[in-house]
Amino acid sequence: MLRFVFTDIDNNSVNFSGALSVSINKEEGVPADDMVAVFPYSSVKELKSVVVYDDDDIVFTGVVDEQIVSVKANLATLKICARSMAALLLDNESVPVSYNYPSKNVVVRNHAELFGIKATDKSPATYFGTQTVAKGSTNWQALNTFSKNVYGRGVRINECGKLL
Repeated sequence: MLRFVFTDIDNNSVNFSGALSVSINKEEGVPADDMVAVFPYSSVKELKSVVVYDDDDIVFTGVVDEQIVSVKANLATLKICARSMAALLLDNESVPVSYNYPSKNVVVRNHAELFGIKATDKSPATYFGTQTVAKGSTNWQALNTFSKNVYGRGVRINECGKLL
């Protein structure tokens, strides 16, 4: 059974279950997953984040983009739309910077941790070159470029909201 734990703008935990419908989309090549859930109407403050559990397993972690209340055929519903934590990296422009021999720890600290996103792997890694993050680049682009330079593949955010 799916359980939804939201955090409102006052940092209070708000629990929901019994969704009328749920859609969690994960598409290859698209950095941010998305979720749409519809519940019977309940009055709540503005929601800012969500963690979705299937029993004890986390299946989605993200930021709430929309809360929509509607009434149809005498049924009031609350529709909540969210995107995974990758949205924070995609939506925010990085500070322009040029790195010489950047380490993974520095790049993750400067481009992910300020949004509360931690790396799952604690091992050190260094790119033995120069990486420039140009004006207008997103934090996702900075992390993705570093990952491709060091590991030969791009980054991804898992269902727990951790950087891979």
